[in-house]
Amino acid sequence: MPLPPAQVRWAILVGIPKVAKDKDAKLTFPPDADVSVARDEPPRASVLTVPLRVSSPPCLRSYPNVAAADPSGLLLLRATEPDGDGASSPVVTYHLCDARTGEAACLRERDRPVGFRGGNSVGLMVRGGSCVVAELHPAGDGTGRATLLRYTVGEYKWLVNELAYSPPLRRDWCGEGVVSHSGMLWWADLSYGLLACDPFADKPELRHVPLPTVLDQLPAVDSANSGARRCVRVSGGRLRYVQIHGDAGAPVVSTWALTEAGEWNPERRVPMADVWPDESYVDAMLPGSIPALALLHPQDPDKLYFFLGPCIFAVDLRRRKVLESSQFGMPDPPNKLIVRSSHFVHAWQYDPSSSRSVLLLTCLTQEKEIAAQCRGAGNGGRALGLRHRVGIHAQDVWAIRSSRGARTRAVGGVGGCDVRKLEGRRGGGQQRRIEYERGGLAERPSHPRWRRSKAELGDRRWSAAGVKVMDARGLKSGELGKSG
Repeated sequence: MPLPPAQVRWAILVGIPKVAKDKDAKLTFPPDADVSVARDEPPRASVLTVPLRVSSPPCLRSYPNVAAADPSGLLLLRATEPDGDGASSPVVTYHLCDARTGEAACLRERDRPVGFRGGNSVGLMVRGGSCVVAELHPAGDGTGRATLLRYTVGEYKWLVNELAYSPPLRRDWCGEGVVSHSGMLWWADLSYGLLACDPFADKPELRHVPLPTVLDQLPAVDSANSGARRCVRVSGGRLRYVQIHGDAGAPVVSTWALTEAGEWNPERRVPMADVWPDESYVDAMLPGSIPALALLHPQDPDKLYFFLGPCIFAVDLRRRKVLESSQFGMPDPPNKLIVRSSHFVHAWQYDPSSSRSVLLLTCLTQEKEIAAQCRGAGNGGRALGLRHRVGIHAQDVWAIRSSRGARTRAVGGVGGCDVRKLEGRRGGGQQRRIEYERGGLAERPSHPRWRRSKAELGDRRWSAAGVKVMDARGLKSGELGKSG
């Protein structure tokens, strides 16, 4: 009799992290930790918590999200900061978070900012002792062009590749998540299909995989909620597609598995009418309405999780019974029109007791060291010894004290930036220079990309492009902002 497969520890990781304010940070994070993960057994939620200096809290226009969760324990966090001028595209930074140690490293800012639409188009892959973050942006102008941005941890730079894909899109790409499977990253646009490539390849090539054709579609939903009806996940070692379709009064759940030949093999077709009257469903006190897809069990493709309001429950598609259910404690999307769905959860196979590559840990440490060196470049030994990591929000003020006791105040709309004294003297006008950093790359005020001006400190709201600084006497202030 064959032995049952070994069970791998896993968790349902919530895609929207909690953001701890300064007064709660000491109670939330262990000593010397940047982030923390509260793990719980499925079907309950496991939640990443980050401090305010890493990301702003969710708001109507933007929210931080966990873009990827790797079995190595690395999490890719996409931190956001709303633009102080109310623009639709927030400031975005990527952070690699180590769930085991609580460390977080901010990746160098991209040379090509691509805005908020990149939120669900970035993935993470770990291979041996190397780690790559990759972001794909297919053009929607019918040319079949796509831009791939790749960041290898420890090398501190983004590589840009111009690729081709087919069939070309004549609309904007709608990124709906990235899956790591079989040595490839798979980018999903659920109304178009999948685009996949090996992010470690010297010359990556995109492969298009259309999704199964389903004729009896349910009434269309907003693209932000498409994850409630369709999703692509890895389960049982294969890439699988799940869709709820049929009639609104008689919905059907179907699953497919991708073969090595690149074709979708139908697996299950389960009418919800077979599940609703079952005693297990009635005992769970769940309403007989269309649920939203959550995720597949990472090992058992017949175990499918759904959301219904604040509840999550798992159904055995073969036996058509509810296996477990629970209230699911996760931060809700800030937009009330967006429902809980597969967009907001990860099936995270991570065992804290497992071993992992020493080289990977070295690369992550090197990433932080290089970032620190770049922040310190150009200092000339004249810094006052202050480097305070702050999250600056519109209408919020932090008082920062240097080693000499001089004080500044910073007001702005930039999250996760470093404000550092580069030179200063007592007396006189308390002239100061500061260094403004985004995404781990420092820019000195003398750099041609930056401008400097003087203005009185008033009630003006400052955008994410600028930081305003005033000396202790409130006599002068300067602005650093991008020119052009």
